[in-house]
Amino acid sequence: MKETEPRYIEPPEIKDNRPAHKQFEEVMKTSWQAYGDLLAKGIKAEIARYVLPNACETQIICTWNFREIRHIVKLRTSKRALPEMRAVAEEIRKIVKELAPQVFADL
Repeated sequence: MKETEPRYIEPPEIKDNRPAHKQFEEVMKTSWQAYGDLLAKGIKAEIARYVLPNACETQIICTWNFREIRHIVKLRTSKRALPEMRAVAEEIRKIVKELAPQVFADL
């Protein structure tokens, strides 16, 4: 999938630190320019994506059964999970508790 605009997540620890924020923004700009340059040279989008940083926002589609949803919610709402994953897992928890309370009430 070809990325059409620079979208990325900046952790609060970086955003709140002015010198770190400036450096982060410069690196993001450079990475996205390199991505665009590679696409312009005919490199496939899935290969050009290799120059994009971990902070690159991404969208995924998953199919899970109830057991897997329970596992993911328990695993990714842990204090050890990355903040972004905790936020996603909390949203999943809210949704499934509303849709199937008899299965997910204990989460």
